[in-house]
Amino acid sequence: MRLISKLILIYLIIELAIFLVISSIPSHNPSVLQEYNGLENSVQNTNYFGKVLMIFPHNLAIATADFIPIIGILVFGITIADTAYVISVVSTHYGIPGIVAAISLLLLPHSAVELPSYAIAVGAGTYTVINWRDWKRSLLTYIVIPVELFFAALIESSLFYVPNPLIMWVAAVPVLIGIYFLYEKIQKYADKVSIATQVGYLGFGNTQHYYTNQFFSLYKDAWNKGNMYETQGQLQAAIDNYWSAILYLLDAMAVKLNLPYTTKEDLYRIVQIISNYYPNVMMLFNKVQTDFQVIRDPLLISDLKYLATLLENSYFNPTIRP
Repeated sequence: MRLISKLILIYLIIELAIFLVISSIPSHNPSVLQEYNGLENSVQNTNYFGKVLMIFPHNLAIATADFIPIIGILVFGITIADTAYVISVVSTHYGIPGIVAAISLLLLPHSAVELPSYAIAVGAGTYTVINWRDWKRSLLTYIVIPVELFFAALIESSLFYVPNPLIMWVAAVPVLIGIYFLYEKIQKYADKVSIATQVGYLGFGNTQHYYTNQFFSLYKDAWNKGNMYETQGQLQAAIDNYWSAILYLLDAMAVKLNLPYTTKEDLYRIVQIISNYYPNVMMLFNKVQTDFQVIRDPLLISDLKYLATLLENSYFNPTIRP
């Protein structure tokens, strides 16, 4: 799982925990109840698209504030707590246990679409702080948020016109599936953008050597030899040196991660760790290894270069630690 996905999942769990705990605490506040009733009446007195235009911009503004690095964490906590507090006040007024009201709201179809968007926002903002070199991933991830909240507003507005709110799960399920695939597509595109912009396999002069060791130097030497042979048209010699460079770079990763590297299983363990951050690595490594041992076609060079880019990018990624 990518780091940004882990952060989003953590914030979603925190979001649900805050919501359930605070809403379950009985609260009395006439002014909050009056404000809630006024807002509810204003929404009910508008047509369908009027409801959408009231709900969507409001929720998008909150999610955008959540997206702001560091500040967004505070906004996220406050807005979720405030929403839970309103649920507590309203449920207490009507004599309903707050936890029952909260769970009932979570079971509504628009909640399943809306609530994850706030976790995505704050997760993406936090990711920028942790891995600022990959800031484009956070920005690209933001694209999911307005799409998700727009569909959530459409579904929520529809609840006023259907006999049973749960029937709108028919719309919510395909929306959630679509949002998932959109998120994954964006992350895969972000992988390519990150690879192209953070660390290039030929840009040694611009590389900051956070984890320089002898294996990384051997990697550079072998890679430069491969590049020389490729320029001279000696493609088999180029392939040999590029593959050697890949293995040296994995040695360098082993040193960085403080992992022993003596067997083939150790090698695959290092590749698997890298794959947790760059999912294409394992598949590409297996393909390159097979092609190197069996086919050795000149087209293998492009795959070797792409793999080297991924591995070097992971080598200088400060979030990949022992």
